[in-house]
Amino acid sequence: MVVLQQGLLGYSGTNDTYISERNPSANLATQAGLTVRNDSTYEGLLRFNLQSIPAGAVLNQATLRLYVYTRDSTASMDVQVHAVLRHWVDAQANWSQATTDTSWGLPGANSALTDRSADPLATRAVLSASGWYTFDVGSLVRTWIDNPDNNYGVILRGSGADAVSYSFASANYPAISVRPQLVIDCIIPAPSATPTPTLTPTPSRTSLPGTPTPATRTPTATPTVTRSATPTATATRSPTPILTPTPTPESIYEYISNLETRLGLVQEILLRIIDIFQRATLGGQP
Repeated sequence: MVVLQQGLLGYSGTNDTYISERNPSANLATQAGLTVRNDSTYEGLLRFNLQSIPAGAVLNQATLRLYVYTRDSTASMDVQVHAVLRHWVDAQANWSQATTDTSWGLPGANSALTDRSADPLATRAVLSASGWYTFDVGSLVRTWIDNPDNNYGVILRGSGADAVSYSFASANYPAISVRPQLVIDCIIPAPSATPTPTLTPTPSRTSLPGTPTPATRTPTATPTVTRSATPTATATRSPTPILTPTPTPESIYEYISNLETRLGLVQEILLRIIDIFQRATLGGQP
């Protein structure tokens, strides 16, 4: 349930004023009350900002709550709630003008074609000097949620045989708890889940997929030549080159090229060792 009320939990989206035929050029937006008279010579204008209600909300019920704090007679009066059909500005509206640049279709917002709906949305008999009065405005609030640009609020008009004026607490009333309220019972859809991006790990450059790890090659050549004749020449050479490359290849092609180069060096070393022993053997013959 959402309760929209000026000054309640930081909400500041209520605009209201009342207009008077007896003072047609007066703007009364700073007054503490919204005064409504039985002959509709005083009328109240009221609008709630519904931006906090998402367009997909499912409305169950919407109730306008107004608090009467004074009256000028003990007579009762019917208060009617009509939808407003045009834009108006609380700090500019009066009996003749909706804004400083726009007149009402008829003074007092009395055009049922351009100013307000012809039929009331709700009607309540008001007869006490103080207390809350509620009005069912669900059908109108539903259209405001679906079409926020059409939210021009409502106008309060009085009717009755006996002369009387009632004042409802406005958005400027000192006691926040009795300012106008719009109580909305609705189901707000859950927000769509935002997919979390999955980061693809970057493979380490030291372990390329499919790249063989070069084995350590330890070539050992140990030829031993022993001759019985004198002098005895014994040549024992044991070169043990150990190649342990740990490449960090930029690519598989560079790795293979480096491996071939290393194998060529090993082959050249072995050939030189064999050549040394061959020379030693030939030089030792009688």
